[in-house]
Amino acid sequence: MVHDLVDQASYMAHGYCLLWKPWLVVLHAGSDFFIFLAYFAIPVAIWIFLRRRKDLELKRLAVLFAAFIFLCGLTHIVQMVTLWWPIYETQAYVKIATAAVSVLTAVMIFPLIPRAVAIPSPRALQVANTGLKREIAAHERTLQDLRKSRADLEERVTARTRELERSKARLEALITASAQIVWTTDREGEVEEDSPSWRAFTGQTYDEWKGTGWLDAIHPDDRAATLAAWRQAVGSKRMYNVEYRLQHVDGNHRWTSARGVPLLDDDGAVSEWVGMNEDITLRKRSEEHASLIMRELSHRTKNLLAVIASLARRTFDGSRDPKAQAADFVDRIHGLARSHDLLVRGDWRGVSLGDLVHSHLEPFGLDPERVLVEGPGFEIKPEAAQSIGLALHELATNATKHGALKTANGRLRVRWQVQEHDPHPSLWFEWCEDTVAASAMPKPSGFGRMMLEQLVGTSVGGTTEYEVADTHVVWRLSAPLDGVKALRT
Repeated sequence: MVHDLVDQASYMAHGYCLLWKPWLVVLHAGSDFFIFLAYFAIPVAIWIFLRRRKDLELKRLAVLFAAFIFLCGLTHIVQMVTLWWPIYETQAYVKIATAAVSVLTAVMIFPLIPRAVAIPSPRALQVANTGLKREIAAHERTLQDLRKSRADLEERVTARTRELERSKARLEALITASAQIVWTTDREGEVEEDSPSWRAFTGQTYDEWKGTGWLDAIHPDDRAATLAAWRQAVGSKRMYNVEYRLQHVDGNHRWTSARGVPLLDDDGAVSEWVGMNEDITLRKRSEEHASLIMRELSHRTKNLLAVIASLARRTFDGSRDPKAQAADFVDRIHGLARSHDLLVRGDWRGVSLGDLVHSHLEPFGLDPERVLVEGPGFEIKPEAAQSIGLALHELATNATKHGALKTANGRLRVRWQVQEHDPHPSLWFEWCEDTVAASAMPKPSGFGRMMLEQLVGTSVGGTTEYEVADTHVVWRLSAPLDGVKALRT
């Protein structure tokens, strides 16, 4: 068969039919050659197009069409060759291949006509493109409006966020300034969310505080009552209000007032509990201090009334004129009042011995040329101040009526020493009057003498000496520091 394709002896070249006229041969050969070149160029262009448009839907039809055109061109080049070489069998096979591809292309092209028709025309594409541009422009305007709205919304959200942050900061500052703790629990009353304020106050970690671990921070003596009140509030869905002692990070327990309220949903069921603890330690201390003051005031009032009653019994003994006894009683009450004024200024914690001496001498004159008061700073107990104050009043009254303060040349010296480093620490106190007219000084007797010689010393756990001589009067007190020294707190 291959021999038949190239056998030239059995046939006559096509040029003989043209009588080998040069112009006619060139005309046929040239036209066939240029037709071949054009038919060859078209498949190449289709191939390049297919390489660049890989998404083409009618790709197989384009391939068949390119093959058809190429084979058509190949028939022309074979026909040109037959002018000189009679390869008519080869020409026949090329035409058969061209016919097969042409028929196949024709068969496939008709079913693809609807799809090809559906492909929009350039005008339609231009119209669609123009519509798309208008739509895109509208969408861009909408997008710009949305962006502007978003920017406005973000600005409002930012402003609102800053406002909420300021409100939150104010609330946190208020809670901190009020020494308050904020907490939440679930509907069953168990802690789920963290509370930084609780942890900061108690020192508990979140793992220690969650659930019912918060009870561990409550004082053991208050724990049972607190738990009972909490369970009752959770069970009844009513407000929780209780006071208990809560541990503090400094290691002590502080009084707090705990209040909680249930948050209800639309069905009336508890969704969670919200509450707070307020530090009321100062209030509790004030209440305890007020209670202590009331008890102390009652105790001291009873003691004072007892002292006044004793003064009344001792003064009104029936040995003198009632008017004189009444005057003495009033003077002693005034002396007692002066001691009490000092005690009140010192909150009943103690009185300076120097202030006590000056307060009882001031009503009778404190001429520095005649009266000398010397001694170290020393504070005495309220009970000792009352007793020593009565003695000072008695001595000053006698000195004014009969002793050193009656005459211009009389001298009075009051001095004391604190002997803390002795084996038995004590207070030594001395009242000494000089230049006293013996004939004018009556012999002490009655309650005044008993008070100076016995009662004052006994009340402070010490001893006294009272000496009235021709030219001087001396009263001495020696008392242990435990009986007279004030203990400041």
